[in-house]
Amino acid sequence: MKTINLRPYLTEKSTQQEAKGFYTFRVPFDTTKIDVKNAIEQQFGKEFAVDTVRMARVNSKVRIVGRGRTLTKRPRFKKAIVSLKDKEKILDLSSKA
Repeated sequence: MKTINLRPYLTEKSTQQEAKGFYTFRVPFDTTKIDVKNAIEQQFGKEFAVDTVRMARVNSKVRIVGRGRTLTKRPRFKKAIVSLKDKEKILDLSSKA
């Protein structure tokens, strides 16, 4: 089993969904749903059983930065949207960020 760096993906939309029991993480592009499920149960503990995992691909972007007009490329990644089996339990993402 490979180790995955789970980083919370905090946007206005993801914080609204957090109140409904959906948690959003930024994961590497080659990560699968099973990898995300195992990583969450390993990182947060077995009491947080994962119900569903949805994935969304975010493509890379090229940006023009600064007065020198240099091009920078943002890497591609995936967003993992996770819901827990027990909706009463809440993940504390602020301490894991």
